Amino acid sequence: MVSNNTKYGNDVDSVLNECFAQNEKFFNSGDKDGKRAFFTLGLYCKKVVESLEKEVATAGTQTKDQEEFTSRINREIGYNIIYRSFTTIIKLLDNMAGKVNPKLIYNCSNTCKQYVINSNVMSDKKALPSADENLAFSLGMYQK
Repeated sequence: MVSNNTKYGNDVDSVLNECFAQNEKFFNSGDKDGKRAFFTLGLYCKKVVESLEKEVATAGTQTKDQEEFTSRINREIGYNIIYRSFTTIIKLLDNMAGKVNPKLIYNCSNTCKQYVINSNVMSDKKALPSADENLAFSLGMYQK
């Protein structure tokens, strides 16, 4: 994991480890890093969308770029999340995070990418069932 990142004053590694410990049975079986990559992708998506919502609330209106992002990200995550969509989603998130909260790229994106690099899912598409990819992503999206 990328260390020394901070998420609202908390150490990201300890926050992630706490989440993984709570769901130990799921995260410690099969392609562990693949599941953790999709989990952190869901968490990253949540944080980017929250930052975007704050910016829109402050501005009082949504720009065309923000509307396009919202439409595309909803389309990408509205169906089954699979290993092929991982790269598309991360690019969308990185692009918007750079505009609304650049710290997220360092705090979330790099951790997410590190997990996927260490996983088996990109080299072996059967290493992680799509049900596990979707579950891990959803767990990340709905973390407090």
